[in-house]
Amino acid sequence: MNALQNRGRAETREPPSPENGDRERTGPYRSAVDQSTGLHWRGVSVPPARDIRRLLPPSMPRRQRFERLREAETRNLARVEILANRGSAIADALYECDATSPCDLPACARCARRYRIYFTSEALAVADAYLGPHEFATVFLDAVEAGSLPDASLKRAHAALRKRLDRSGFKGSVLVGGTEAAWNAADRRWILHLHLLAIGVRPDSWDGLRAKLGDFGHAVPLKVEALNDEARQLSYITKFTTYHRPLRRGPGGPSRAFPLPPARLEELATWWARHCFEDFAFLYGARRRGGRIALEV
Repeated sequence: MNALQNRGRAETREPPSPENGDRERTGPYRSAVDQSTGLHWRGVSVPPARDIRRLLPPSMPRRQRFERLREAETRNLARVEILANRGSAIADALYECDATSPCDLPACARCARRYRIYFTSEALAVADAYLGPHEFATVFLDAVEAGSLPDASLKRAHAALRKRLDRSGFKGSVLVGGTEAAWNAADRRWILHLHLLAIGVRPDSWDGLRAKLGDFGHAVPLKVEALNDEARQLSYITKFTTYHRPLRRGPGGPSRAFPLPPARLEELATWWARHCFEDFAFLYGARRRGGRIALEV
């Protein structure tokens, strides 16, 4: 993989400005993206005041700053090597991705980074536009057995949660976030969950939702905390990670992260490739207007 490694070191430019258009994609995963809403998010400018790269700059400690472009490219190289060894066509798309012709696949750390910059900016805009109590929540969606993730439906999972929210008294609240699939090695299951900016939610509504979510073993069905560090917390609102934490959380915080086993990485990348980035967004009390997120009135 020397050629791939050399390519990764040479390509350290930032992604093109969001105003630039996208070249037509080719390859086996073109259809999943072409059925999207047109990649409206790439046409949305990110103002400096909401640019997470500025709010969590490279000068901060590694665990606190936003991911650098070079780090995303290094992640891509590792993914390409593993996926190529497993014969996945996704490896080719990641390998060919660059600033002038982005692949726009969620498995691409470079494109995912650009989407996170956009989505975090939109979440910050929503947070600034509403005066109600602001919280950061993690909500369980579903548990999927190993090997079955490509069949999991984001649309059904989101629709089921919306019904639970309606029945728990969330009408009038605003929820904006992203969907993540975390590998639970102990149970050999994928845990689908949301990270959400929550605005104007009453305590009894959280209690009602918690009761409806039930008990899911090792998965925590609902976690809610105050939004007291907007930039840091909302930078995690949408993620496309390829690691897992097989060890229990300790008193000092999360346990060490390990790369996904190759078979699980391929499964996750295949599921991701059947969706566009915007499919992973969850909006309640808000809606898209082009690439912008606006509150419903």
